[in-house]
Amino acid sequence: MKRMASVRSLALAALALLAACEANAVAFTGGVVSLVGGSGSCNKSQLTPLDTPQDTFSLVLSTGCSGGAALGELRSDASSTSVGLHVAVSGTGAQAAAQVGLIDTWTIGVPVGTATGSVFSLPAAFRLEGDIAPGSTFGTSLGRFLDYNVSLSQFGSLSGILQRSGQVTSTGHFDQTFSGLVSFTYFGPGVPTLADFEMQLSVFDLTQGDIDFIHTLSASLALPPGFTATSSSGTPLFVSSPVPEPETLPLLLLGVLGIGMARFKHKRSTPVARIHAEPRRQEATIDKTTRPGSRGRSAGAVGVSRNA
Repeated sequence: MKRMASVRSLALAALALLAACEANAVAFTGGVVSLVGGSGSCNKSQLTPLDTPQDTFSLVLSTGCSGGAALGELRSDASSTSVGLHVAVSGTGAQAAAQVGLIDTWTIGVPVGTATGSVFSLPAAFRLEGDIAPGSTFGTSLGRFLDYNVSLSQFGSLSGILQRSGQVTSTGHFDQTFSGLVSFTYFGPGVPTLADFEMQLSVFDLTQGDIDFIHTLSASLALPPGFTATSSSGTPLFVSSPVPEPETLPLLLLGVLGIGMARFKHKRSTPVARIHAEPRRQEATIDKTTRPGSRGRSAGAVGVSRNA
């Protein structure tokens, strides 16, 4: 028991130290583009290591010679939790390869009064969407156009991880959403609840065509009321959806009914309704004047009709 307590104390101390180090930190993002323009000597490549500390990253590179051309574009943004990749190859002897990644640490804020040791699960989703042009080809030794990998888990946890990885092997439009629950444990005040987030896109050998996934791999986290999530640099990531308190629901219903009644009364008091009612009032007044002893009442009725 003493060993378990000391292990837990060391873990909490490590989390607190990491939080202090992350106070002014940024995400890690970067990528590489490697192009062969054609049969001539116009090869180009550019690398920004994937563990470069920065919240945003972009890279555009192109080349062409001897009837061939190649293009590579990369982008990454920690505030929108997304990465993108676009490569294109045309002509003879051209090739392209590219990779982009994002690594970030999220701080999950819990509602005030949450008990120490509480375990909660948050719904998360990853979406990958893009297009591979008809007629595109890849190196036969690889057997796919694109690799993707994305994961979200509590920092230092080996359970409750949401991870998806796979390959895109055919041309056309690709659109898929992966969803699941990510489990977190709240260790108490002063100990941040941290999430480890990673995503990566890779194209290893495009020999012809166009792969456009530039605005497509992204992540989202559903936050219940009272929860928050911020990036390692402190940028708010997602907004929780507030739910009306139970005692406010009857007031909302009364408000809706009041608006409905007001609109109904307004409709009945429109000028059109008064115009149609005027001849009927006059007919009733004329009918009363034909009866004996009704003169005083008829005069009063006519006065009301005129003032209506």
